[in-house]
Amino acid sequence: MFTEMKNQTTNKKILQLDRIQYQLQKTVFDKTTAKIFVAGGYITKKLQNEEVNDIDIFFSTRSDIARFILDVRNNLEFKSYYIGKNLIKGVVKIQGKTIKLDLVKRLFSDEQNVIDNFDFTICCFCISSNEYVYHPDAPFDLLQKRLNINKIPFPAGSLLRMQKYVQRDFTYCKGVVRQIMERIKEDDVKIEEEFFYEDGVLSFNNMD
Repeated sequence: MFTEMKNQTTNKKILQLDRIQYQLQKTVFDKTTAKIFVAGGYITKKLQNEEVNDIDIFFSTRSDIARFILDVRNNLEFKSYYIGKNLIKGVVKIQGKTIKLDLVKRLFSDEQNVIDNFDFTICCFCISSNEYVYHPDAPFDLLQKRLNINKIPFPAGSLLRMQKYVQRDFTYCKGVVRQIMERIKEDDVKIEEEFFYEDGVLSFNNMD
């Protein structure tokens, strides 16, 4: 019975991913010849029927970044207002509405590679023009508004992000905090390298 209920929930989420992919196809994917991925907060908010005012775009090559910028300048009135080491920020006009774009400069080989680098499972959704992928636990954790760990490349940033999700009524168990704190203690983690200034604001290396 529980398995059947989980399958029904998954089917509903998949149907919504179909809808979101169709919307992105009409508004973004069809406006460029570049290979791009949309992932993270845009999709999770759409699945929760929350208002979305920004889209995170990921790429697999530098030439795709350049091609995308050229295309959206011509087709979506793209205007950049910040260019940093890790990110290009700008705005576009989509169906008469101003939408922020965050163009991530770090490169990813495919959709799976993108979601493999998110910290929390609820963010592990990725859509391209021809497919979408997601973490197997993502639909259920999102449905229950529950934070679970996928990967912790930047633990201090993950701790900060947890507070943002708590403000949106997400919950987490002590085990999640313990995993992050244990990760902070590991030798390869350099907390000071997680933070930097972008657009005049203290930011951190993490995927939103």
